[in-house]
Amino acid sequence: MAQRALEHRVENVERRLTSVEQILPTLATKTDLADLRTALKADWKVDLDAAIAPLATKAEVKADIQAEGAQTRRHFDVVAEGLHSDIRMIAEGLVALQARGDAQHADIRGVLDQHDRRLMRLEASPPKRR
Repeated sequence: MAQRALEHRVENVERRLTSVEQILPTLATKTDLADLRTALKADWKVDLDAAIAPLATKAEVKADIQAEGAQTRRHFDVVAEGLHSDIRMIAEGLVALQARGDAQHADIRGVLDQHDRRLMRLEASPPKRR
């Protein structure tokens, strides 16, 4: 290689090395990174503990669910009792309506039987002469 080409390469390496030397002080070392990791873990632990503290435990959630279940059961029992009363009232009304219908049917049947007997007598009797 020519002398001038070698000098040019050395200058290029020197320029790049100067750039690297300017950046080096700003880079973190392994120790710096380890210290940062330890600090972040400590901060995260505190933040996680603060975030978790107000949350309910499994036992509290289970107790809440059981309480809701008992309340729902009581509400359902009240609703079912109301429906039972309504159905009983409808059944009693239906029985009364059936009895009234049967009584009217019997009355109508009696009137029809009377008419039937009268028609039979009229048809059976000899015609009257005038």
